[in-house]
Amino acid sequence: MRVLFLNYEFPPIGGGGANANAYLFRAFAKSPKLQIDCVTSTMAARDEQVKLADNITLYRLVVGKEQLHYWTQREVLTWLWRADHFVAKLLKQRRYDLCHAFFGFPAGAVAWRRRDDFPYLVSLRGSDVPGFNPRFGLQYLLLKPLFRRIWRGAKSVVANSDGLKLLANRFMPELPISVIPNGIDTTEFTP
Repeated sequence: MRVLFLNYEFPPIGGGGANANAYLFRAFAKSPKLQIDCVTSTMAARDEQVKLADNITLYRLVVGKEQLHYWTQREVLTWLWRADHFVAKLLKQRRYDLCHAFFGFPAGAVAWRRRDDFPYLVSLRGSDVPGFNPRFGLQYLLLKPLFRRIWRGAKSVVANSDGLKLLANRFMPELPISVIPNGIDTTEFTP
């Protein structure tokens, strides 16, 4: 199965969502039947292609990123634009059975634009849910119509906590949202 992951942040860039994605890839690296391409970002001066495992390739796109753990609107929009164009190029080379958009926005917007090319699922992580982060009040107001389209177009929408699911259902009460909590690697983290 060939899966396209879209995540604008991946270690060392980002926080919880980036780390959760990295740990998923550690597990997926043990599944040779999965072939994964991930479109993400870099702080480097040029785009990078990194082979994370035999079956996982990262495509790191330059977005003018300045800080590891803080995103400006310009950086997010640059990733959105660059990722959309990059995915179009990938689709000329190969087909995907599924797309996993890590974050409803901006990754979900790229998946939604390519919805005729593959089914996609959206992982809600926090600030991509209206009302989660007070800093994004105006952006939530402006982007709600797009968020609705992205979530409705997804084969599945999954929150990483019951609290996030409740918040997401306040925004779209009619939408079934599953919960898959972040896991923990018990070989690395023990009580």
